[in-house]
Amino acid sequence: VVALVAQVATVPSVLVACTLGIVTAWAISRSRLSLSVAFALVGCGTLALIGVDAIQLQSMDSSIANMITQLVNEYANSIGVASVSAVAQIEALRAMLQLYWPSAYLVVALVEFICALLGACASARREGLRVSMPSLVDYDVPVWLVGALVADILGLAAVRVVPQAYTNAVNMVSANLLVALRIAFAVQGFAIIAWLIRTRHVGAFAGACTIVAGLVLEDQFYVMTIVGLVDVWKNFRHLPRGVKTTVQSNADQD
Repeated sequence: VVALVAQVATVPSVLVACTLGIVTAWAISRSRLSLSVAFALVGCGTLALIGVDAIQLQSMDSSIANMITQLVNEYANSIGVASVSAVAQIEALRAMLQLYWPSAYLVVALVEFICALLGACASARREGLRVSMPSLVDYDVPVWLVGALVADILGLAAVRVVPQAYTNAVNMVSANLLVALRIAFAVQGFAIIAWLIRTRHVGAFAGACTIVAGLVLEDQFYVMTIVGLVDVWKNFRHLPRGVKTTVQSNADQD
C-alpha cells in the first residue's frame, strides 16, 4: 500500500520482497531453512526482480541494457569533463555495468532475504517458538557449491572457444555466478572468524577489529573467500559433515 500510494517503489518489486519474507518465515517456522533453501530463495528473488524490471521496461519499449546506457550517459553529463582519462573511465564503467548488472539484483535480493531472516528470528524469540535459529558459526556451504565453482571457472575459460553469438551470454553468466559464489565462500570465511571469536573467548573490541580486518583483507585480496573455500576440505571447525551417529561394529565403521 505504501509503494502504491507514496510511489517509493514499484508494486511488483515490493510483492517480490513480501513473498520472499513470507517464504523465509514459513521455512524458519518449519525448521526447513537449510543453506540450499536459502540459496534457492535468494536466486529466485534475483530472477524475479530481474523479470519485473525487464517486463516493465519492455512495456515502455526499452530494456535493461538501454537503461544502463542511459544511466551512464546521465552520469557522464553530470560530470561534464571531456578529458581523455574521464572518457576512458566512463567507458570502463559502462562495460562493467553491462557485464555485472545482474549482481546488483543479487545484492538487493540478498539484503531482502537477510531482513526477512532477522525479522523472522526476532519474532520467533518474542513468541517463544521452538524453532532452530540459523547461526553464523554453523554456516557451512554445501559441497555442490564447489562443483558450481569449477563449472563456472570452466565457463570463464570457454569464453574464447564458444561461438561469437554466445560469447557475451556465457561471459555474463559466468562473471555474475562468480560474484555470487564469492559471497557464499566469503561468508564461510567470516563464519570461521566468528567461531574463533567464540571458542577463544575474544573480547568485543578485539572481535570487532578482527572482523574489520577480515573485511579489508576480503576487499583487497579475497582472503576470506580463499579461507572459506579451503575450509570445505580442511574443516577448521570440525563440523560433522556427512557423519551419522549410529551404533555399528568396528568393521562397519572402517
